[in-house]
Amino acid sequence: MGYRPLAVLETRPRGEPYDHERIRPVPLYLRGAGVGWGSYQIIVARALEMLQATDADLLADAHFDLELVDELTLDVRAYDHGHPVNRRPNYVFGEWDPHHLDNQGRFRRYVLRQITVDGLLDRLAQPGDRDAEELLAEAAAVLAGTILMATAISGWGPGAHDSSVSLAACCREWPACATLSTSAC
Repeated sequence: MGYRPLAVLETRPRGEPYDHERIRPVPLYLRGAGVGWGSYQIIVARALEMLQATDADLLADAHFDLELVDELTLDVRAYDHGHPVNRRPNYVFGEWDPHHLDNQGRFRRYVLRQITVDGLLDRLAQPGDRDAEELLAEAAAVLAGTILMATAISGWGPGAHDSSVSLAACCREWPACATLSTSAC
């Protein structure tokens, strides 16, 4: 509830969700506190380092400014690939929380999908004959790229793209999006 659409039955009082349907995304990074301790720490910390070192023009093209990210969080709910809302391109990778805006209308909380981050961690857990440090760098780069891909499509805030802008137009604006998600364009 809150940052991802959920159907609410009309028979409920005032269309409100039940208390057990509300869930807050798990914080992985908080401005001023840093990256949280736990199994996601190493990959999130490395991805944030990579984003910090990324070319400013690329970040601007992707509508991403790390200085404006108050929270990087994890959606722990199961992901339903068959639900119509999840058919949107790049939705599986994560999104800005549309309910966490600053006073200038910019997004401030990014929500990762657990299925994506857990997939990257699974690869790290089974290195085989590959160098563990190389796999960590690769996983962090994938996570950073995933964040940039999703933010490039959604923009810096609700006012970034009006309803006349198609996904294809967004991909033309940021060519790396088309490279990462050719089926979406």
